Amino acid sequence: MISAIRRLLVLFLLAAWWGGFTFYALAVIPSGHEVLHSRVKQGFITRSVTTKLNWLGVVAIAASLSEVLAARARRGRFRLLLTAWLICLVTQVALFWIHACMDGLLDPAAMAVIDQDRFESLHLLYLWPATIGWFGSGTILAMLAWPFPRNAAVVEGK
Repeated sequence: MISAIRRLLVLFLLAAWWGGFTFYALAVIPSGHEVLHSRVKQGFITRSVTTKLNWLGVVAIAASLSEVLAARARRGRFRLLLTAWLICLVTQVALFWIHACMDGLLDPAAMAVIDQDRFESLHLLYLWPATIGWFGSGTILAMLAWPFPRNAAVVEGK
């Protein structure tokens, strides 16, 4: 029972993180550009939202480690989950670092970008770990949500 509750919690966290990122990228950013007519104004909104998404990612990555480790008895599954988990961990660290560098180029009081060229370069760089991490978290989410054989709990030592 505890393992089922743990898995459900991890699935909820991963779904919130992965789904939040997906919805933000597909709906909120384009809508913001359309309504605000300003990449800078949209950028300040994105700055706030991505901070929250990145912290949600930390919680989801930490919580999902328990499910990754629970799959140790199934070598192929464990390797894929561990690889996806490590990808998420590394990309999340990169996102925090790049985000901090980008924040240093913003003047919130003036709602301005101090060095536009440097900011745009960092933003393009930021998109790489964000996208790679999105695939990694989607992989974990799919693998944990996929139906198990009836004896999966026994195989995984639960």
